[in-house]
Amino acid sequence: MSFVNAHISSKRKNEQREQVVKKRCNNDRTEQEISLSKLPKNMVHLDDGLSVVVNSFLKETRVHIRVYVTDDNGFLRPTKEGVSLKPEEWSSVLFTLRTFSALLDPDAVAVVKKDVCIFNHSANSQMCISLQRLFQRNDNSFHLVPERVIIRGVQIEHLLDSQNRIFNCVKSSLIEYTLRERVIFEIQKYPYDEKLDDWDADTPQGYDELSRLLDLSPTQTAVENGQWVEFHPLSNVFDGGPVEFHISGSGEEYLDLSQTQLYVKAKILKADGSPILKETKTDSDSSTSRESTSTKTNIGPVNLFLHSIFSQVDVSLNDRLVSNSSNTYPYRSYIETLLNHGYDSKTSQLTSEMFYSDNHDRLKKRSKFFESSATVDMIGGLHSDLFHQERLLLNLVDVKIKLIRSKPEFCLQGDEGYKVVLEKINLLVRKVRVSPGVILGHVKALEKETAKYPINRVLCKVYSIPQGSMSMVQDNIFVGQMPKRIIIGCVENDAFHGTFQKSPFEFKHFDMNFIGIYVDGPASPT
Repeated sequence: MSFVNAHISSKRKNEQREQVVKKRCNNDRTEQEISLSKLPKNMVHLDDGLSVVVNSFLKETRVHIRVYVTDDNGFLRPTKEGVSLKPEEWSSVLFTLRTFSALLDPDAVAVVKKDVCIFNHSANSQMCISLQRLFQRNDNSFHLVPERVIIRGVQIEHLLDSQNRIFNCVKSSLIEYTLRERVIFEIQKYPYDEKLDDWDADTPQGYDELSRLLDLSPTQTAVENGQWVEFHPLSNVFDGGPVEFHISGSGEEYLDLSQTQLYVKAKILKADGSPILKETKTDSDSSTSRESTSTKTNIGPVNLFLHSIFSQVDVSLNDRLVSNSSNTYPYRSYIETLLNHGYDSKTSQLTSEMFYSDNHDRLKKRSKFFESSATVDMIGGLHSDLFHQERLLLNLVDVKIKLIRSKPEFCLQGDEGYKVVLEKINLLVRKVRVSPGVILGHVKALEKETAKYPINRVLCKVYSIPQGSMSMVQDNIFVGQMPKRIIIGCVENDAFHGTFQKSPFEFKHFDMNFIGIYVDGPASPT
């Protein structure tokens, strides 16, 4: 009996103590129905069906925060979630807010998201109200304060009003400047990013997505610097002889082959090496003397003359041939130029390669540049697979380029008895100095595997159709790897092999009425 009486007595004392506490505080916990349209002054609606009541006890002996939720009928009901803090604990919360490094040194961070959130952090009763911000520091690291979010995606204007009402209820004099003033300062300093509205801070996936969204543009640190280096042929350029270049590999420099430029200075001479002269006529009478000049020669370069003067280009890496050996280099260059460039580049940049769309007067326009054996400068990139990819060529790799000349009958059009003379030819190669760390990483990687250079391989194949044939079937054009694009062109046989009277790039249909491609039996496209 004594034990039961003691237990009842202790219970009564607790009830009496609770009644005394209720009398001393202004925490009117009303259980009646509360609608959103008639909220008490000490209640703040935080959207997403959540509301919070902040009450300070008399003499600020306690600070109590309780969370309310909306039921199915739209009325607010109190929950068991909440926290009651002692003044010293509340002071530590305010001190944490006030002494956070971002608040003391605003220049050390960049605020990208600003939300005021209510926390139900009951563990150790450490934190209940905080300012949620995602900070991106100058070292590109991210810091999120606080750790657990009850609400998210609330508008800044509503949050400003919410936190202001909360702090008015608490009536704390421990804050040097209110949270409202701090948020207004941050909003005015940094623009609001609407892209972050759908970000979910509770999931690692949302944080990673936000990190990718807020990452700065990557800074290129692998390449330290680069320069253009001019290479000369290994030997003097003779009439019709091949032109060879050798680029030795360097210990620290890589090669950016996509930026390689071929520079040629050429002129047209007679077959005996004499220049083309202008004929001068003089008409005179007793009063006036008139002098006129005219040129009887009719000779000019074919289209895309920079590449037409070479029939084949061989590229070797460490004395190993990596290009397709074929005498169709002019056709590949012409077709790629014709199909891969627009009108603007064809009428401006590509004219430096002597490209002018063929029509009735383009030959005359090209011929004017070479009148009287004038020297013409041309420059352009090489049409080879390795020179059409963006990856840098590793150091210590020797590159050899061999340019085989075309016959004058192929690259010239007009009267017979002329030739092309190359006064100067150089290769401009961009060498890039890479950071030592990247070079060391490549060395370690090459111990396990080889370097890979993805290319779009272009093959140019030639087939002859006998004169008088009404049809032609060619089997096994491609074996193994199938091409993704096929371009077919027909030219006359003598124009292909070279004649002064015809252009090698005069494609014709020859009254063809059907052409088909068959892959593994069925036609393609079907």
